[in-house]
Amino acid sequence: MLDVRFPREERLKSRTSIGLLFSRSSRSTGDSGLRLIWTASPEPLDRGVQVLVAAPKKHFKRAVVRNRIKRLLREAWRLERGALPQEWLQAQQPKLLGLIYSGPEEPSLSTLRATLRGLLDRAKW
Repeated sequence: MLDVRFPREERLKSRTSIGLLFSRSSRSTGDSGLRLIWTASPEPLDRGVQVLVAAPKKHFKRAVVRNRIKRLLREAWRLERGALPQEWLQAQQPKLLGLIYSGPEEPSLSTLRATLRGLLDRAKW
């Protein structure tokens, strides 16, 4: 059965890992306000992938809107991560991912899922 949870081990929280994700060695792609950033993890991970979700305060002033966007991003990731190669999820090639939404308006779950699916397909891992 497919594991569709989003456990703590899969959340990117370490400052050093976040700094590594935003370094020059990482790669990114974007579409419709959603940006996907990724890099290889220097250390082995329990679940093979760790994900950071963000909605910048510069674009969304109200915390309620930012929190809703981040909740939708986490849900879209949880539902669309099945498109990733299975060796990622089994810690063979650990990756750090960042999902950043900075579009002009608040997105819906269906548009986020479609955009994320396209970005995962288009990314050159």
